[in-house]
Amino acid sequence: MATYHTGNREELLTFFALRPDTAFTIDELSRALGFDESGKSTLYRLLAKFVSEGTVRKISDGKTRHFTYQYNCCTVLAGHVHLKCEVCGKMIHLGSAESRSITATLIRTAGFRLNEQNSLLLGICDVCQKQQRKVSILHDVP
Repeated sequence: MATYHTGNREELLTFFALRPDTAFTIDELSRALGFDESGKSTLYRLLAKFVSEGTVRKISDGKTRHFTYQYNCCTVLAGHVHLKCEVCGKMIHLGSAESRSITATLIRTAGFRLNEQNSLLLGICDVCQKQQRKVSILHDVP
């Protein structure tokens, strides 16, 4: 069966594909694509379809019922751990060896088996850490 591709669908897919390392909230997507409040229902519908197709990942922040959405460039690289910078939102995909090492450590030390398909570890990326150190040094200067 052929799929009907609307302009909004193509625009959203292109937006995600150009930013594969970033996860976005509904509000961020809406603003970036110029959707008004009534257009958000289209956005929700498209995102639900993309998530069900596996084109986009729906990511929980683990604390609230708010989600971010990210282009799923991992369909071929399944089985690895994802890292998300809490400062800039950058998504990092660990390689298979690093992911296996983390998984093995968790099993060995805590008896916990990690679901690598949906794993997201939060922290601060190297770029943001460097920026934070620069700001800290500037504030420490008399």
